[in-house]
Amino acid sequence: MSEVLQNSISSRDGQTFVFDTFDKVKTVFESQIANRQNVKNRSAEERKDKLNLLNNEILKHRTEIEEALFKDLKKHSIEAGYSEIFPTLSEIRNISRNLRRWMRSNPVKNSLPFIGSKSKILLEPKGNCLIITPWNYPFYLSMTHLAVCIASGNVAILKTSEYSPNVSKVIKEILSGVFEEDEVAVIFTGAEVSTEMPKLPFDHIHFTGSTNVGKQIMKNASTNLTSVTLELGGKSPVIIDENYPIKDCIKQIGWGKFLNAGQTCIAPDYILVHKDKKDEFVDKLSTYLKDSFGEKSTDSEFLTGIVNKSHFKRIENLVQDAVSDGNQIVFGGKMDKSRLAFGPTLLMMNSSAAIMEEEIFGPVLPIVLYNDVEDAIKFITKKHKPLAMYLFSNDKKWLNEVLLNTSSGGVCINDTMAHFVQTYLPMGGVNHSGIGKSHGYFGFKEFSNERAVLKSYIKGGITWPFQFPYTKLKKNILEILIKYF
Repeated sequence: MSEVLQNSISSRDGQTFVFDTFDKVKTVFESQIANRQNVKNRSAEERKDKLNLLNNEILKHRTEIEEALFKDLKKHSIEAGYSEIFPTLSEIRNISRNLRRWMRSNPVKNSLPFIGSKSKILLEPKGNCLIITPWNYPFYLSMTHLAVCIASGNVAILKTSEYSPNVSKVIKEILSGVFEEDEVAVIFTGAEVSTEMPKLPFDHIHFTGSTNVGKQIMKNASTNLTSVTLELGGKSPVIIDENYPIKDCIKQIGWGKFLNAGQTCIAPDYILVHKDKKDEFVDKLSTYLKDSFGEKSTDSEFLTGIVNKSHFKRIENLVQDAVSDGNQIVFGGKMDKSRLAFGPTLLMMNSSAAIMEEEIFGPVLPIVLYNDVEDAIKFITKKHKPLAMYLFSNDKKWLNEVLLNTSSGGVCINDTMAHFVQTYLPMGGVNHSGIGKSHGYFGFKEFSNERAVLKSYIKGGITWPFQFPYTKLKKNILEILIKYF
């Protein structure tokens, strides 16, 4: 497990990684300020060249990436491939294919009063950006946000998580083969320096992590009125329609929840099952989990580890608290503290508990029974708007009722997680689950300033009817505008 010391961290594989200092941060920040105009002026081809180099460096370091993910999180190489490496490369290639089109100015229509002028929107780089990424998908979340940031023409400081030090080291090696530090720099540091970084006058800050830390980031950024993107989390629910076959949703739910040991911001956090389907659901999901992870799940090579002791203890306490409040473990509950292995666990909820008030971020799935769809909707809407919502139904009326009466960052129907890697969909939350959007063109816009440009072709300007002195003619024009436009 990773253990934070004063100026360094000891990783779960026994290595010590020294933190960068705040003086280093300030030095890099100043160098990027001096260079941001040069980077801003790069053509589409120059930006694409950087993306292609990044793509090639990732491929070159594929083995090292997989090894680092195993060292930090005990993540299986296949899981590392489809949850970290493949979607990263896919995102970079999509950005590169579309970049020239995204960079073009967008002409806008003129209404009659603006005849004699042309208007357009320019997407210009925001400037110097800070990207703060978490430990749960340390490669994917770092590289994809960085890729769209540099494609937008920005310079960037990438602050990687201290809890994934081996991955941070590989990321630094990859980026050093593509960028100078006055373009892109990786900062590896602890909480003390991380807290100070958002107080610097960045042009934009992109943060992925918990809601509580996101609030602090936003507060610190407000000192300089820096714009922020906050990709947070929350309690993402699953609802299974009473009439949907249980057998047709088990694999999607079992995979989506227990991928990365549930340490995913859009993982199903709890599930609403109709009261008449309770036994069938528990039986079929339990069978799937046994088949996937074996009788002793904590020994399974497919089970990703919990990131550190404190996170393990937090999940354990949530389960113990729930059981002491009268809720029941109906599957799993196995733990190996020495290896930070927490087996898939199903928890039947019979009463309220702390586990239903905060994001679990672990391999525990609470099951809540409902009577009808109105009951399920009422349960969901009592909580903050989640980052994701998962609905299993083939009934259009049922789906529309849920969609119209709830709100979430994204919705996935008859599957889990799939919308997250669909690069043509925006990724982001609502209120407590996030601010702003990521992915493809949505991310490009997030790291850009939408600059309004109007050019008048009329001598004296199209504003001549409003200019001094105010005459009877101008009053008549005003009356026409008010009446018809």
